[in-house]
Amino acid sequence: MNKVSVHKNLRTGDEKTIKYLFEELSPRSVVFAQSMVRDMDVAKDIVQNTFTKIWSSNLSFDSTYHFRTYLYNSIKNAAINHIEREKKHVRDVVDLPQATIEKNIIETEIEAEIYRQINMLSPARKDVIMNRLQGMTIEDIALKLGVSKATVKTHLILAKRDLKTKLKDIYIFLIFFPL
Repeated sequence: MNKVSVHKNLRTGDEKTIKYLFEELSPRSVVFAQSMVRDMDVAKDIVQNTFTKIWSSNLSFDSTYHFRTYLYNSIKNAAINHIEREKKHVRDVVDLPQATIEKNIIETEIEAEIYRQINMLSPARKDVIMNRLQGMTIEDIALKLGVSKATVKTHLILAKRDLKTKLKDIYIFLIFFPL
């Protein structure tokens, strides 16, 4: 596509011209966006979304210069909006009281340890306890695993006993320091 046809077709908002310009300008546009957001994937998304918005808005441009100016301003604004959203997210996390942050860390560590211990159970006990944690009834677990309700109950009792022994330190901790 030559400059004359690009110039002519920009006035009409021709789809092929926009695609051509995307292919031509996209690499430089991504570098421009990345210089602001510091993340290649985010930069690529910003550029693609910007081109999509330009194409879907049916805008026409008098020249490739006007198109590029509009494109780069749109990318700059999208990058600034992304940065502002990220700052707000960081501010939201930073504004949490220290006690809440510590509580979230402790809860995450306790949950991770519980699941680590569950994963160390025998396969049958692990299946039963995981299904139970997902809210399934004993009857549903028995049907799913193809075993009797009594077998499910036995595995559940043994899994709870094993976990209680392995997690006694956490249990004692929670008694003295409830979250």
